[in-house]
Amino acid sequence: MPEDLARKVRILAAKADTSMSQYLCQLAAEKAAADDSYASAMERYLSRNRVGISLADQKIPTREEIHDDDRPSLASPPPPVSAGLLLRPFSTRAEMLDGFLDQSFPSET
Repeated sequence: MPEDLARKVRILAAKADTSMSQYLCQLAAEKAAADDSYASAMERYLSRNRVGISLADQKIPTREEIHDDDRPSLASPPPPVSAGLLLRPFSTRAEMLDGFLDQSFPSET
């Protein structure tokens, strides 16, 4: 073991109030337990019966078939209706501001 690493391990072992060999033994045991835990979890996961959709006897639809429907195009949606008023999108920011400035607001009294 390189001397600088041994020095760091001695310091860590001293902080844990144990010998260097005990400290390294504890680290190795923790690493082995974590590895065993991961391996057993992976085995449990892989041993589960898989339930899903079987496409063995079916033709997989193409993208066009999936997305080909009778819905209206989203390229030109109808203008939204809010509280009986027909709203339309503004073509420019200036048009939006002109419409806002033309509105009359109740005066404060």
